[in-house]
Amino acid sequence: MSMENEFILSFYREIAEISREHHVFLVQHVESRDIFVKKTVSSDCLPLYTILQKETFPHIPQIVELIENGKDLIVIEEYIHGKNLEQQLEIKKSCSPLEVCALVKALCRILQPLHSHEPQIIHRDIKPSNLILDNSGVLYLIDFDTSKQYDPDKKRDTVLMGTVEFAAPEQYGFGQSDGRTDIYSMGILMHKLLTGRLPSQTQYQGPLSDIIEKCTAIDPRDRFQSCTDLFLALDNSQKEQEKKQVPDNETFRQTRQKENAGRQSGQPKSANHPSQKLRPPLPPAKKKKLRQHVAAGILAAFCIYVSFTSDFTDDQNRLLTGYPMLMNRIGSSVGLILLILYFFNYFRLRDRFPCRHRQNAFSEILRLAAGGFLCLLIPAGFVVLLGG
Repeated sequence: MSMENEFILSFYREIAEISREHHVFLVQHVESRDIFVKKTVSSDCLPLYTILQKETFPHIPQIVELIENGKDLIVIEEYIHGKNLEQQLEIKKSCSPLEVCALVKALCRILQPLHSHEPQIIHRDIKPSNLILDNSGVLYLIDFDTSKQYDPDKKRDTVLMGTVEFAAPEQYGFGQSDGRTDIYSMGILMHKLLTGRLPSQTQYQGPLSDIIEKCTAIDPRDRFQSCTDLFLALDNSQKEQEKKQVPDNETFRQTRQKENAGRQSGQPKSANHPSQKLRPPLPPAKKKKLRQHVAAGILAAFCIYVSFTSDFTDDQNRLLTGYPMLMNRIGSSVGLILLILYFFNYFRLRDRFPCRHRQNAFSEILRLAAGGFLCLLIPAGFVVLLGG
């Protein structure tokens, strides 16, 4: 390991053991005191974890550091406070069909951007212990150690990766894993949540039987072909169940009451409401490093200096003085500072800009350019209105 990597790693102090067998520990940053997860995986995972670190995917742990150490890769990632679904099942034993619909629809929202990425990212280990409900009830997907990128030139998987009970047939070498591999595991997950047992241990008969059967078809062509298809099927099933019964689940009742109160006050429906389109929510904000704050501060100071030492002229090329000169200098300072805030994503300005679900590099460049243009245009408009 290089001295630079040793220095970075020295900032993270181990405070608890999560799994010594799998080299997973809870660590604390010695300066910020924030808690993270440190784990050691194969260096083969570096390309995938690099994508997860650079891209913004909803409701997966943010990757903080990637440190190469020979054949190993040390990953420092966000710690999600909460309980995984396996721990919840030990207490509840099983979930209602309505609860399962809500959970798996949330999982569809998480997986859809991963499956839509180019190249496609497949998790390959969907199971209760890899799904965490945080303290506010938001679902997170963790543990991408067995994930892979889809390779259209590869005919089959050569090594079983994932948990045997939840693995699709193609993970045993009968074919090539793709997004439908995760859909198979989601079918097993639904069965486990509904009954507390695996399909090999008991049979489920209920409102979600047909959906589970389609998810777990042996031939991937007979399954749901995308998370969007599965989401819509679950949404229809949820509506039918709501018509047939008045649920006595306290959480469901509270959600209904909040939605009714929101409609009466003119607020929009929540993102989890069935009528909302399948789209990931605003991604969690990434914590900026000290060097990013320093760079933004230096740029802002430089922009203010340049703006207040520059001269401005009118349409006839005459030098402005007095109030018009002051307004132009203030306007240019505000515009340049807004531009810095936008590109460094302070207050999540860049995340809130429309069309953030980029399809390719060209559309993303256009989106950034449009946002930057608006940052300069808004203060310029105010300067004109104020007579500058």
